[in-house]
Amino acid sequence: MAFSAPKPVALARPVGGLLALEAFRARSAENPDGWGMALWEGRGARIFKEPVSAEKSALYGYLAGMEGLLSPVWLVHVRETSVGGNTSDNTHPFVREWMGREYAFAHNGTLKDYPRHELGPRFHAAGATDSEWAFCRLMGRMTGSHYSDGAAGGGKKPSDRMTGSHKSVAAPGGRNQATEGITEAFPRLPCGESFMEAEGAAERFEALCREIDGWGRFNALFSDGRTLWVYRDLEGYKGLSWRPTEAGTLIASTPLDGGPWAPLEPGRLAQFRDGEKIGG
Repeated sequence: MAFSAPKPVALARPVGGLLALEAFRARSAENPDGWGMALWEGRGARIFKEPVSAEKSALYGYLAGMEGLLSPVWLVHVRETSVGGNTSDNTHPFVREWMGREYAFAHNGTLKDYPRHELGPRFHAAGATDSEWAFCRLMGRMTGSHYSDGAAGGGKKPSDRMTGSHKSVAAPGGRNQATEGITEAFPRLPCGESFMEAEGAAERFEALCREIDGWGRFNALFSDGRTLWVYRDLEGYKGLSWRPTEAGTLIASTPLDGGPWAPLEPGRLAQFRDGEKIGG
C-alpha cells in the first residue's frame, strides 16, 4: 500500500472515510511473515518493520493509532516469504541514501534466475531477497553506480535471459527495452536534490522496471518522500489500483474498500506527487 499527499498526513485518521492502516493490516492474514512502513521528514526516511505478522504486532497497532505520525508519502508492506528467510533484513521496505536524500522501495512478486552478481560498487543488499537486489539494481542504474552487464561475473545480459519461460519485455509500441539506452548516468545533481524529478527520470525508471519484470513477477513502490512511482507487473500480477481522496491518493494491490478505485496499466509506471496522479 502507498499514500501520496500534498502535505504530511496521519493515516491514523480516516482518508476518504477509510482507516487505511487498519484496513491494510487485515492483508497480513495472507501475508504473515513481516510488515514495514516508510515515512519521511524532509529528505530523510523513517523505517519501522518487523519479521512478524502485522495482525500480531503491538508496534503496528501503536503506529496505526498514532495521530502525530505524519508523512507526505507512506509506503506500507506486508510480506509472504518467497525468497530469503523470515528476518528483519529481508523485510520491506528497504532504504538507501544517494546525494543526501533517502529513497525507499517495496516489491510484491518473485524473481527467478536473475544475475545477483551484477550490481555495482555503491549499492549492495544486506539481506537475501530478490526484492532488495532489484532495489539496489534500480538505485545503481538510476545513479550510474553499477557494473556493465556481465562485467562483474561473466553472466549473460538480461536481454539474453528474456526468452523461453521469461516474459517478453517491450516498450509501448512493441520495441524491446531490456538494457538498450539505459546505462548512462544522469548528470550529478546538487546534494539533496532528487533524481526522481530530473528530466527523463520516469521514462528511464520504467524501462529498468520492465527489464527486471522479465525475470518474474514485479509490482513495485519507490519514493523519495515527495514523488511516488508505482510500477505494475506486465502480466497484471495481483493487481494494482489507485483511489483519489480529499487528503491524497491511495494505492493498493486490490481495493481496500468499496470506494472509486481504478486499476493501473500493466507494464507501465504511474507517477504521483503532492497527492495527484501526474503520469502513467
